[in-house]
Amino acid sequence: MSETQVTKLVQSVSKDDRRQLQNTLASILHEIAKPAVGTPKPTQAETQRADKMLKEGNNESSLIDDPVFIADLENVSSTMPMLQKTIVDAHDQAQKYLGNVVDTLCRTLLGSACRIQLEDIQVQLKLDADRRSEQDIREVRRSLIQKLNSLSESCDSA
Repeated sequence: MSETQVTKLVQSVSKDDRRQLQNTLASILHEIAKPAVGTPKPTQAETQRADKMLKEGNNESSLIDDPVFIADLENVSSTMPMLQKTIVDAHDQAQKYLGNVVDTLCRTLLGSACRIQLEDIQVQLKLDADRRSEQDIREVRRSLIQKLNSLSESCDSA
């Protein structure tokens, strides 16, 4: 592929426009094939092949972990300097995306932690209230027995 073709392809990828990317890739495939008949635009077969390549690339890219992706950006940057601007843009977008993911996860975890703490406190309060209630009942029983004993003693002495 020529540098112009690579640049067009990279620009399509960076814009994240699947239709434009498919058309650009199909055009590149068309230029590479150099058909005998000078058709001005890609054939249906070339468009389908481009779509298949994009799907395969998407499937493969979904298997790449975020840290690996960031590290690969650094490696590509040194081997293909003409992609430097696009790589910087991709790196910035990845950082922005990951930052948003981390923020969302932190908020979710914080909410969950607060909910769990609240549930633990409620259970502890219920246990404390039950224990106090039992102590109060024991105290009332003891007081009742003491009063009955006192009343019984006063009846026996009279």
